[in-house]
Amino acid sequence: MILNFSFKIGSVFKNIFFSYQIDFLKKTLIYNDKTIALTKKNLLFIKEKIKKSNCLNYEKSYVNRLIKDGCQWKLNIKTLFKEKAVHGDNAYPDNFDQLIELNNYIEKILKEE
Repeated sequence: MILNFSFKIGSVFKNIFFSYQIDFLKKTLIYNDKTIALTKKNLLFIKEKIKKSNCLNYEKSYVNRLIKDGCQWKLNIKTLFKEKAVHGDNAYPDNFDQLIELNNYIEKILKEE
């Protein structure tokens, strides 16, 4: 059971980041200073994307030192039995596209607010 999930992605050089946290116990999305109640449909989609990403099995870090500036990302996930922190710098694990799809979905929720 997932208790909490947070994700941040962007560019250090451009100082542009998209960051959010999902509290599954409170069924909320936290973005900046805003807390948004999530529907059952929202939660099911979010859990599905997290599961498909396989992020609980990611390595601790993914780094491509050949690129000087690009995309940095970080995720934290907490379950009943495990806490995991992962970061990346211009490199990505398999199934990372699922997290990008999740980000797009979160942006859609934020626009509807």
